[in-house]
Amino acid sequence: MDEETKYCINCGKKIPKPAEFCPFCGAKQKPLDEQQINQEQPYGADQETAEPVVTNSSQNYRFNESSQPGMVTSFKLYLTDAFTVSKRMGRADYWWSYLAVTIIQFVLSIITFQIVFNYPLLTVDSIEGETYIDHPGMLILAFFLSVIFAFFSVASFTSMIRRLHDTNHSGQFLWLLLIPFVGSIAILVMLILKSDSQGVRFRKKDYLQNWYKKWWPWVIILLLAALDTLLLMLISSAYAYILNY
Repeated sequence: MDEETKYCINCGKKIPKPAEFCPFCGAKQKPLDEQQINQEQPYGADQETAEPVVTNSSQNYRFNESSQPGMVTSFKLYLTDAFTVSKRMGRADYWWSYLAVTIIQFVLSIITFQIVFNYPLLTVDSIEGETYIDHPGMLILAFFLSVIFAFFSVASFTSMIRRLHDTNHSGQFLWLLLIPFVGSIAILVMLILKSDSQGVRFRKKDYLQNWYKKWWPWVIILLLAALDTLLLMLISSAYAYILNY
């Protein structure tokens, strides 16, 4: 960093080193020595709601990153911010949580595969034109698994947005995924970039706390789970029909 400049503790932009207030956001700056030594709370938030600011010699602030990223700690952070996009997520936390989710989904996918292809969830009587469920217990289990998959779908999507924020990129870049092959490579490159202090501009005061205490995240999860369960029922029915044909 230039010796004559420093980073604003609020918006992350470069400002003159002697400045007491940021010319961009107006936030009051703490003495430079105090910024380098102490951990601060952004936006003047209290200890319960603020994210820790970790500083280093280059003042490359990292918000919302575990002090010791690992599969357990990072996955916990992933769960806590499942419905939050107005934050950032450090590179280590993102990839550790990605590994944990991949392992869990792999195990659950094997169980789902066994249910769908061994227990017809929906049977259609072509003669009488009736539709009935042969294995209600398995259908309930399939729905439960669909709830978990629906949650992971939402949480993984929001974690990608937070990781992009951490690299100072907007979540709008995820539209690139609609471009076959090239878009996926571009997003992957962005996700492996190191943290950028100016990514703090994406953080807002009104981010969602304790999403599981709100009603609308559960509505989203249940709707997605219902659609996924219906799809599993149709696949199971089609597979059973092919075997019996």
